[in-house]
Amino acid sequence: AVVSTQSTGEPAKPAPLPKAKLPDLPIIEKNNWLIHMLFINKEFEKCKQVIKDQIEMTERTCEYALYVRGMIQRNEAMIQESLESFQAAAMLNPNSLENLKQVGRSLYLLGRHKAALDIYAEAAKLAPEDPELLHNQGVCFVYLADYSKAEECFKKALSVQKTEHSYSQLGKIHILRG
Repeated sequence: AVVSTQSTGEPAKPAPLPKAKLPDLPIIEKNNWLIHMLFINKEFEKCKQVIKDQIEMTERTCEYALYVRGMIQRNEAMIQESLESFQAAAMLNPNSLENLKQVGRSLYLLGRHKAALDIYAEAAKLAPEDPELLHNQGVCFVYLADYSKAEECFKKALSVQKTEHSYSQLGKIHILRG
């Protein structure tokens, strides 16, 4: 709205805007910024405490806290625990490609290659051309000695994005085949 001041001959001035109030973040997300900052700064002990408090406060409904806890656990070689954290995050948001990829990665690291492939198949429904996903599927097929499917995955991954990892794995398949 414009305030008219025709009687004084001065130009019209805009009406003052109401003061904007910053939105309150839901309690579930309130500490995500702090968790993120501590994690990227590798302050894992402080980060774990904030995550623990956040998970308790939200009754295990904070997806981001669960995800970062899984990343820290994997970094600390607590692979089974990381799997459980990523699975909890995936249950909260089953359409998250990143959650599913991390569940698959933890299963792979535990040597559960078939289970990892099952999770990667679910993730592929969300992003069938994801090069990381395709590469990881190929690696699982190598461990299962299904070299034809592995080669197919690596070639498809390379058609989307050229990476040294996929080329190396493709070379490994050729060596294994003899």
